[in-house]
Amino acid sequence: MSLLDDVSIVITPNAYKAGELYAVIPVPTEGAELLTNGDFANGDTGWSNGGTTSFSNSQVTITGVSYIVQSNLLTIGKNYKLTINVDSINTNSGTVIAALGSGSDPAKQSLDQAGNLTFYFYDITFGSNWIQIFTTSDATVTVNSISVKEYTSADMDVTRATAATRVDEDGLVNYAEVIGSEEVTCGDFSCAVPLDSWTVGSKWSIGVSGARLVSSTSAASSLVQSNVFEIGKIYKVTLDAVVISGKAKLEGSGGSAQFLIEETKTYTEYFVASKEDFYLNRVTSVSDIYIDNISVKEVTRDNVPRIDYTGGGCPHILAEPMRTNNLTASQDLTNLFWNSISTETIVASTVLSPDGTTFGFKAIPSASSGNTTHYVDYDYGFLSMPIGEVTYSIFVKPFGYTNFQLATSSGMNSRYQNFELTGDGVLGAGDVNGAKIEKIGDWYRCSITETSVSASPRVLNIGLPSSGLGRNPSFTGSGTDGVLLWGGQIEEGTYATSYIPNLSTTSGSTVTRNQDIFTRDGIGSLINSTEGVLFVEMAALANDGSYRVITISDGTSSNYIALYYTRTSNSISWELKVGNAVQFSRSVSLPLGSTSFNKFAFKYKENDCKLFLNGVESDIYTSNVTFTSNTLNSLFLTNGDGILLLFGKVKQLQVYDTALTDEQLLQLTGESGTDFYESYAEMAAALTYTLQ
Repeated sequence: MSLLDDVSIVITPNAYKAGELYAVIPVPTEGAELLTNGDFANGDTGWSNGGTTSFSNSQVTITGVSYIVQSNLLTIGKNYKLTINVDSINTNSGTVIAALGSGSDPAKQSLDQAGNLTFYFYDITFGSNWIQIFTTSDATVTVNSISVKEYTSADMDVTRATAATRVDEDGLVNYAEVIGSEEVTCGDFSCAVPLDSWTVGSKWSIGVSGARLVSSTSAASSLVQSNVFEIGKIYKVTLDAVVISGKAKLEGSGGSAQFLIEETKTYTEYFVASKEDFYLNRVTSVSDIYIDNISVKEVTRDNVPRIDYTGGGCPHILAEPMRTNNLTASQDLTNLFWNSISTETIVASTVLSPDGTTFGFKAIPSASSGNTTHYVDYDYGFLSMPIGEVTYSIFVKPFGYTNFQLATSSGMNSRYQNFELTGDGVLGAGDVNGAKIEKIGDWYRCSITETSVSASPRVLNIGLPSSGLGRNPSFTGSGTDGVLLWGGQIEEGTYATSYIPNLSTTSGSTVTRNQDIFTRDGIGSLINSTEGVLFVEMAALANDGSYRVITISDGTSSNYIALYYTRTSNSISWELKVGNAVQFSRSVSLPLGSTSFNKFAFKYKENDCKLFLNGVESDIYTSNVTFTSNTLNSLFLTNGDGILLLFGKVKQLQVYDTALTDEQLLQLTGESGTDFYESYAEMAAALTYTLQ
């Protein structure tokens, strides 16, 4: 028998959008239309209404304190998709509400814009099972159509509300992002009438080579397309430029430059829009520049799930705590925030940086015999950090030297750690509290953890000519050999998290990445409360003294099954709580350690609970009750009430609606894994998914 016969939920690193990680099983499905006459083609047929409502021309207009409603269509605990096509709306001093249910706490959504709007309601409860649109005060809305269908999905909600980086399949460090559709019309100037899309200044012309700027005077001249950007949003702009002479700019607010066009190349720029129009202007009076293949696409980074390939091989879902990078100009070591002592001037190399878009910076120890101490540090006096455990990290690459040292200094005890930049990276001599080296692409990320005794901890970055040298050693450099540096970060905590770019040039500025939260409630139809299996393949980020929890629950801390890493050792706990009474809470040691990937299967059934670990039956409990039917309805990468988050890496997450046999549990957690698919491509083809 295939395990596919019993699995009800499968979540892996797969397709996603902002705010949502798609489940592989079940494929999202929609039920039949629940509303009668949802397009109002038959006037008010099927609808009850009150107040000031008007049905005409396949529309309904609701004004003032009024409503339309259909009854007896919904079922408590199920999920629904609500689609509303709003022709026009004016809230004035009131509100327009779409609601599933009535009473004191219906599932509801405020409406404030026209268009085709879609909302999802999970695990609904209500006083009366109504579907209604109502207005308050002097609000008015005209609706073309309404649709309500039952919706079944285990797609996980993802909340972070900030951008975040990951390592992609090519080993590059970049933002997890979703790219929108094209915002520019006729960006290659090949349409029949380009002047319908572009406003062309006196110094610009449009021909077979695109748009050309030819200027020999100081008069401003622009190439403009209106209403391309929405101020405050992030955009990706690409264009091809051939620069014969001079400079141009994509202009932002007040005439500032979003970016400069000053050399022949393909430009790819990300920025927050400060002006609505795409506005190219000359910078120098003498200019001759060709522009072609302009593209503008909105970029969404907040809440985008991170599918991370750190370590190579199959990817994992990355969930991290909130952290702040306190280093200004973190990837521009020529900025005055950074200092070099007895090191040749820090300059950009021609070696691509870990993000693949900029360049690493050369740190070359001086060959002068009078300068024998060599390091790069930062203006630590601007830091303002809590006293305690801090972690410093930086990307390093050999540039003649294959050895590197991080040494703590002012604000911390004077300690050090050597790193060997060969193979997958080697930790050498040192006495810091914690250290790690990780190969990312063809760079190494070196990190140390140490206790700060002031708010301004300082770390020295030192390229070494050989291994085995002590803290901040004296030596004479060659003047040509050293290391490349990029992407410095100092954060509060006991381990390094993913890189947080801090591009500000204002000393003392910081950038914060919020914690990742993964939840899905309202899936009681996919979970068997009386028996089943929770399976997960995951690794903790670190042994940092925190609980890191995954649960199937009723959305509270009263009813749940939980797997969580213990606070003080390399072990996993499995726990069953029913009606606020703990049935058992037991721990099993992890031979591979908590930071390695382990496969866990938690089988639950009355008087028959088992934990399987990496193909081995590891623990049994046989004196327990389980839940009554329809109790469990949520799957969280947190504890039952969403307080203790799972910070880790997840390769597989599955829920089974039966208590599997021992043979099946061995198969599920063993080296061969499940019998699902040989690759993500095979999975996508079988389930008609598009992977992003």
